[in-house]
Amino acid sequence: MNWLEQFLAGAMSGLGMWLMMTIMGVLSFLALKRFFTRWVAKLWKDIKKEGLKLDDITIDGRLKTKKGKKK
Repeated sequence: MNWLEQFLAGAMSGLGMWLMMTIMGVLSFLALKRFFTRWVAKLWKDIKKEGLKLDDITIDGRLKTKKGKKK
């Protein structure tokens, strides 16, 4: 094998790995989407409930979502 054949074989191998990882990533995301959404919702609920505590400093976990009307 010369260098061109080795390069093409490596490129084909890399393309195949990229394709399989993309397909498996999408399938994994679709399978775990419900679990991930529940985990994020629980995490956000805990942050809102207790705030974020770092070395005796408490950070309030509330967001202001509504804009106040200016008079």
